[in-house]
Amino acid sequence: AVKNNVQGIQGKTARPLSTGSDVFTNERIRTGENSLAQILFLDKTTLIMGARAELTLDKFVYSPRGTGQVVLNAVQGAFRFVTGSPNPRSYTINTPVGSLGVRGTVVEFLVAPSPTTPTAYTVYVILIEGLASFKFQGRTHALTHRGDYFAVTSDGVSGPAPWNSTV
Repeated sequence: AVKNNVQGIQGKTARPLSTGSDVFTNERIRTGENSLAQILFLDKTTLIMGARAELTLDKFVYSPRGTGQVVLNAVQGAFRFVTGSPNPRSYTINTPVGSLGVRGTVVEFLVAPSPTTPTAYTVYVILIEGLASFKFQGRTHALTHRGDYFAVTSDGVSGPAPWNSTV
């Protein structure tokens, strides 16, 4: 599903995406101002992208036996990710700060570039359902309860996210 301006980019070629468009491995998906995209994969995995979000579909291998693999590279923006039918360990979401692993999960996260340092990012993660982990600088932060949340910056400092969570 698409609302307003959503593009698929392969190499230097951009194309507008509309509801029902196919998306491909190594394709960069970008939403514009006041735009949204909901991507439904063959395995029933759902990814919702907020306005001004960007990600690359690094790998999607579908197997009806649940042995597929999904690897995404979230560049920036707000996302909601709901796992589908593959083995829960089959999902990896890479960010500029670290990687998010999900296990039978509904997780929301925001990849926010620093307003002052172009190469710095903060990733905010909140667990809605299931289990998730975030790996950065050789450490893993586990989210095991509904409403668990944290923030990680490019320099590896982690801590509670700057909002209150009620789930």
